[in-house]
Amino acid sequence: MDNKRPAVLTTMLGQSTPWFTIACCMLLVVCYFYPPIFDLFYFERNLVNDGEVWRLLTSQLVHLDNQHLLYNCGAMLVLGLIVEEEHRIDAIVMLTIGLVVVGACLPFSQLDRYAGLSGAINALVPPAIWLVWARSKSIIPIAIALLYFGRLAWEFTQDTSLLSADLTWPSYTPAHLQGLAAGLGWMLIRAKPVLLAYRSQTTQEASNEAS
Repeated sequence: MDNKRPAVLTTMLGQSTPWFTIACCMLLVVCYFYPPIFDLFYFERNLVNDGEVWRLLTSQLVHLDNQHLLYNCGAMLVLGLIVEEEHRIDAIVMLTIGLVVVGACLPFSQLDRYAGLSGAINALVPPAIWLVWARSKSIIPIAIALLYFGRLAWEFTQDTSLLSADLTWPSYTPAHLQGLAAGLGWMLIRAKPVLLAYRSQTTQEASNEAS
């Protein structure tokens, strides 16, 4: 009888502790429950124009209410566990790229104020769905992917966030697409050496068969 525990359960029990995911969630909680951090971190266009450019990144670490924090902490925990379990460095890189891309796009938006990590978190969605599908070969990750892209399309056409429509500040739905693009871009970069190696292998096999 095989007594091996599922990989995600093993991770949660500590044999492969997802330190990056845990640290991110703790940081979000600390930033929320220590009000002076919010005042220093949130994005406000006039303050950024006055030179407080760090707000382009730090605004994504603060949240407007308990529900806002809960959604993003929950998403970070689930997606981070899946990706970091096998590719910790990639999880760090993709979330960082997501933060940078969303932050770089904020000055070109119509927003005067912004807060929340939901945009950058979307960088972890493509690898998480891919990893779950690669392990299970189940239709469930495919269904989740379809629902996810359907949600993005609805948000983009309606110009409102499905999960944060009740926030006191206007939602910034393009941030989700920007985060998604960051994640897909890094996946393509990481996949290039694998694809080149596969192409070289198949070419070599074809050459051997021809000779």
